[in-house]
Amino acid sequence: MAIIIESEGKVKKDIMRPGDFSYKTKRLLAQRVGYMCSNPECRALTCGPSKQSDKIIIAGVAAHITAASSGGPRYNPTLTKEERCGYDNGIWLCARHACVVDKDVSEYSVELLRSWKKKAENHAKKWLGIPLGHIPILSRNLRRYVFLAKSVIAGLRINNEDSIMLGIEGPLKELETLASSLKLPLPIEIHTIPYPDDIIPHNPFLKERFEGNLIIRYPDGCYESGKAAHTSGLEMLIEARDSAIVALEQWILLVENEFLGVRPLD
Repeated sequence: MAIIIESEGKVKKDIMRPGDFSYKTKRLLAQRVGYMCSNPECRALTCGPSKQSDKIIIAGVAAHITAASSGGPRYNPTLTKEERCGYDNGIWLCARHACVVDKDVSEYSVELLRSWKKKAENHAKKWLGIPLGHIPILSRNLRRYVFLAKSVIAGLRINNEDSIMLGIEGPLKELETLASSLKLPLPIEIHTIPYPDDIIPHNPFLKERFEGNLIIRYPDGCYESGKAAHTSGLEMLIEARDSAIVALEQWILLVENEFLGVRPLD
């Protein structure tokens, strides 16, 4: 049920039930996710204006992760009464998904709801302070970032080495530019120095590359690095193709799940 809150902060319409969250806890759950549904496939806004200028309508619900009473969805008998109605046991959802998660407990587990809550708070933190007018541009750049990462993965899966070098050179450079503009760590970083004038590389494509340094970064902060002489950075990447593919796939999942949940304005 929607909750209408008067301008001075008093709750005009709110049904309190045994084991329910306090108004303070409800507000904390809602505000920590920016009043958006915590379901990553929804992200619906749950707060907006009433026709009356001094009131707002909240179409969200502070739902229990584990039920407030015995027999309820995902009930945990080991929790105390205070824990059941505490912040850690709550998740902010739109009215529709608050109902859905309680109808299919096997589908919506405690672990899943906790992961939703964490992702929703991280999502709100990442987008905090970013003007809404910038979101369409950011979304396009993020989608381009994902496309380029997938292009590099496709190139790395090709067996012919010359085709790999020719196919991923451009995407890697553009990926570096986009990562910098989006303030994201670069998944694959390659540094090379030119060949000396008296050395002719076996592949003309490599004529400007002599020694290579390679760093492969994962979203969790881990990284792999390598260095080689008389070879190009791309040749090093070919040797580390399995690690590069795994890292890029993890970055794609992160961007799609955490960043692209924000819908551009029309």
